[in-house]
Amino acid sequence: FPTRRSSDLDHAVKVFEKHLKITPQSGTRLIDIQYTSSDPGLAAAVVNDVAKSLVDYTLNSRYAATTEVSGWLTGQLADIKKEAEQQQGNVEELQRESGVYSLGISDSQGKEIAYSATLDRLQQATLALSTATANRILKGALYKSVQNGDPELISGLAGSSLAGASPGVNNSFLLIQNLRTQQAALDSQFAADTSKYGSANPKLGDEKAGLDSVNAQIKSEVARIGERAANDYQASQIVEDKMRGVYDQERKAADGQNDKAIALLIARQEATDSRTLYQTLYSH
Repeated sequence: FPTRRSSDLDHAVKVFEKHLKITPQSGTRLIDIQYTSSDPGLAAAVVNDVAKSLVDYTLNSRYAATTEVSGWLTGQLADIKKEAEQQQGNVEELQRESGVYSLGISDSQGKEIAYSATLDRLQQATLALSTATANRILKGALYKSVQNGDPELISGLAGSSLAGASPGVNNSFLLIQNLRTQQAALDSQFAADTSKYGSANPKLGDEKAGLDSVNAQIKSEVARIGERAANDYQASQIVEDKMRGVYDQERKAADGQNDKAIALLIARQEATDSRTLYQTLYSH
């Protein structure tokens, strides 16, 4: 019985495939779905079900990919927000302990000025570390986005803020977009000529070779983007680690002064930079 049921199912699938025709529309991302049946109602129902299944599959694939990247970025933002809140709490604690709220000297914008070379170096190191961290997170998000190797999702990143985080990558995205346009046109032409001349026509061999060539170029470019994104992400991590080392060194030098006023300014600068980093990443 199982063997017969399997045979019946295979036969039913073959009959279904024989009556179903799906044709890409040249120069577009649209497809034409046709199902031949003596029952118009059945034909319409099959076409609607196939179209719905294709739409559901595409949406689910994109949703899964974007959800992974979104979850990763959300985790990064949560960590930065927590750090900013802790640093603000440190500012308030230092204010209570020292009673220092101002050194008595302000610039034209009312911001407190500290005449300390150590503090100046620390402020620069803090800003450099914040910049390196933001760069590492954006390049990490780009790397996560291209990991699945989906040409459609990758080409859709062209012109986005993630592509801008890595020089040269956006050009590769645009190249994939152009190749996919060629792929759609060639695929449509091949399907039309197959239907018109039959699969044995010599002309189809050249068209198939051209289509295979474009497919190979897309695959190669997707792999190249993945490698470049991985290398950029690793390089950004190295830069961030170096900036953190400089920051730790300058922070240690500043702490050695045992000056509560400077310690308060340091805490304020750190809290400001953390808030700025969070707001910058949140806006993306």
